[in-house]
Amino acid sequence: MKNIYNFKTDGHLTDYPLLQDNSCDKVNVSFGDMKYSGTVRSCDSTMGCIFKWFIGGAAALGIIDFLTKTGVADKKHTDKMDEIKYTRDCKMEVLREANKLAKDKMDYAQKIYQERHAKVDDAKVEMSSDSPSDMNDDSSLHVAKTLNDIIAENPDTEFKPLVGDLITCGGINILYGPTGLGKSILAEQVGIETAEGKASCLVPNSEKCTPQNVKYLDSELDENDICSRYGKYGYYFPENLERSEVTFESPEKFIAFIENNVNQETSDSLYIIDNLLTICPALTGEKSKIFFRKLKEIQREARKRGVILTFIIVGHTTKDYTGGPIYLKNLSGPFNISAMATGIYGITSCSSDGKLIQLEVLKSRRKCDVGTKYILEKQEKPYIHFKCCDVVSAVEKSCVTTQDNTLVGQSNSYSATTSPVNGQQNDVINMVQMKDNGYSLRKIGKKFNISHTQVKRKIKEYNLSH
Repeated sequence: MKNIYNFKTDGHLTDYPLLQDNSCDKVNVSFGDMKYSGTVRSCDSTMGCIFKWFIGGAAALGIIDFLTKTGVADKKHTDKMDEIKYTRDCKMEVLREANKLAKDKMDYAQKIYQERHAKVDDAKVEMSSDSPSDMNDDSSLHVAKTLNDIIAENPDTEFKPLVGDLITCGGINILYGPTGLGKSILAEQVGIETAEGKASCLVPNSEKCTPQNVKYLDSELDENDICSRYGKYGYYFPENLERSEVTFESPEKFIAFIENNVNQETSDSLYIIDNLLTICPALTGEKSKIFFRKLKEIQREARKRGVILTFIIVGHTTKDYTGGPIYLKNLSGPFNISAMATGIYGITSCSSDGKLIQLEVLKSRRKCDVGTKYILEKQEKPYIHFKCCDVVSAVEKSCVTTQDNTLVGQSNSYSATTSPVNGQQNDVINMVQMKDNGYSLRKIGKKFNISHTQVKRKIKEYNLSH
């Protein structure tokens, strides 16, 4: 190449220098910021060469402008796509976090569920290892027997007295009343007298009986209370009376505890539970019904071994009881508790100083008549207990006064003006008991062959007279 010629221009032809023909082989043109380079071939003149380069430069500028605009559009499109992708990624990240959070919650809930069921399974295993008793298994209670089989299996049908004719051996008895009247003192007294085999002070003309083993299950008094109540006068209590402070979080464990102890008994025994709902607060509803069935099953199994087992359960009155005559409906606890009991005894106050109380038979499937009342006076020596000072039968007016004319009893028999016949009187008392136990008026009327409206009227008259 001979020569190279460089020049700058703003686009005007007059600015292009004139070159001699074939005086250069290459031309470099600067057009603003753009630079162009080319080789001179056959040109008639330098001007023609410059013109060709100008046309070529313009075409190049057009191509560059097109590519530039296309590049900007492409960049805007790319930026828009990037923005859309970023938004999509953010949304997907939010969804992933939400899914992760939901999964964590599900995992946590499943973990808690498995832990709880593991505890339940452990408790079941513990129950099965401690005792064969199962609260939900009533199969042993559904064995069909003929009357002859039952009589043959139970040849001794005579009810042995525990507290005279008031409480006999082998039943499930409930003792209840308002707080502070001496239910626990009365229950403890029954336990002491039963363990000693002495004649009971609670009923007149009571006879001695064979001493029994007594288990007193308590959840209210502690050892300091026991010492304060029974340690004043140095009385030596029987060794076959044992007391335990117990509470159970489930009826299954309660039943297992009782069953394990009963299996060790070799002679007649008395179990006193003071009181049911504080020892096992979970014992409500259907569980209480099964609980009482299990107690009866334990009694039957013990009887097969020649052991007669008796239960006395201490209870409370309902919150709406404000004093006066006491009825089965005032018994606090599950609605079916009274239907499962052999005998139910209510305590009410007879004097303002708390020295006299009235023990009334509200239900009895044994010897004692329903409606009989025992007026009891509190004694301090040789240990705190009660002693019977009067008895009012169900057919007598029980308005009894002491020597100082203190009223100690109230009538609880059907009045002679409404029912002069003792049989009708007992029928009305039974109607009231069935109503308190949850029977409908129609079922009661069907039992006594009268209409439900007559049952309603008789119960209403009875309640008004008492």
